[in-house]
Amino acid sequence: MKTVLVTGANRGLGFALATGFLEAGWRVIAVAREMPELPQTDQLQVELCDLTDGQAIQALAARLQGAPIDVLINNAAMYDSPPNDETITTDFTQICHLFQVNTIAPKVLADALVGNLHAGVDKLVVTMSSGMGTYAEFDEYHAKHWAYSASKTAVNYAMVSFAKMNPSFTSVLINPGWMQTAIGGDDAPLQPKESAEAIIDLITNHKNKLPNARMVDYTGKHVDF
Repeated sequence: MKTVLVTGANRGLGFALATGFLEAGWRVIAVAREMPELPQTDQLQVELCDLTDGQAIQALAARLQGAPIDVLINNAAMYDSPPNDETITTDFTQICHLFQVNTIAPKVLADALVGNLHAGVDKLVVTMSSGMGTYAEFDEYHAKHWAYSASKTAVNYAMVSFAKMNPSFTSVLINPGWMQTAIGGDDAPLQPKESAEAIIDLITNHKNKLPNARMVDYTGKHVDF
């Protein structure tokens, strides 16, 4: 049985990914700050962790020491304004927190779990990015939401750097699409389950086609940085 670790598994896309992998017969390590309401099964291991706390990440890695992880999914993220609200934060502390969640935590967690990934078979690291983190889609809206956009641009760089330093792994960025989540709001065209199903298909059936140190969308289409 293969193992996937999903961060931000208590809601939105992370919840949909964790649920989908459980249904597909995978062992799931669900990482979240709060207890997720996932199906109770022997295939599920819940790990509560604040990913903005470096010591908490190291403690998580210690608890998982020796456990093979086939796929790490860096999904946890936050936006720079509340759902369905155009009030963009300008608070320095909140912006720093956003970068901790969206940029620093994925790279630090991946580094902490290198031994687990070596012990797994797939050796795949998937990090959720965004079209807002690319210059290819840059417009006034993205410029206005510069903090979120810049944090996703930075995580692209961070995880390409991870790929460079860990050539035996595949580290791919995925744009999961505009979804009805706490980040995407109610007007988004995609449900998290739709995106999750497509991403799970990419991972389970097309893993060898996922490009290292590049970005694709949830359908597998190449996305320019």
